[in-house]
Amino acid sequence: MHVNPDTINNAPFAILVWYKQEGKEDKAKVYSGMATWNAAETAMEIYRDDPEKPSLVLTGEQLERIQIVTPKTKDILLGANYYISLTMQDLPDDNTEGFNKVGLKW
Repeated sequence: MHVNPDTINNAPFAILVWYKQEGKEDKAKVYSGMATWNAAETAMEIYRDDPEKPSLVLTGEQLERIQIVTPKTKDILLGANYYISLTMQDLPDDNTEGFNKVGLKW
C-alpha cells in the first residue's frame, strides 16, 4: 500500500530491521523515531528517539515501501503509526558499492 508522505509528517515512525547472516537464524530489531517530510527534496527523514544517533533518509523506491502500522503490531513497533522494513547484512570484504551507510548498529 502506498502511503502519502504528507500524512506521515511529524508522525511516530518505526524502522524494522532484519539482520540476516548466512547459516544463522534471522534476527529483528525495531528502532523508533519521528518522520519529517521534505517535499522540496522528495525525501523522508526519520529522526530516531536518541538525538545523538544519526537520522535515516528515505527516498525514491523506499518511500513506496512505507506501511501503516496495524493495531495488532502497534506494541511491537513501539507505538509508531508508520514503519518500513529494511534488511541488514554483513558487508562483503571486497566491494561495498551500492550499500548505504545508515548508522544503525546491531
